[in-house]
Amino acid sequence: MQNFYELQRQITEITEQQYELSVQWRQLSAELNQLEEHQRQLTADRNRFDAHQRQLAAQWQQLAAQRVQAAALTNSAPR
Repeated sequence: MQNFYELQRQITEITEQQYELSVQWRQLSAELNQLEEHQRQLTADRNRFDAHQRQLAAQWQQLAAQRVQAAALTNSAPR
């Protein structure tokens, strides 16, 4: 009979551990979901930043070309 009670105690202990692990698993899953969402937001921010950087580089090149044109016009103007 003592073996039965010992087994019952072990089953209860294992059941409690399973419950605790289940709670921890849900918490970790929620944290992982938050981290994944944050990663998606960071990736979107990075993509916007990269697009803006490309746009600024194109504008800079355009400005440089205009400066070259202006210098050429200035140099070719009669004096």
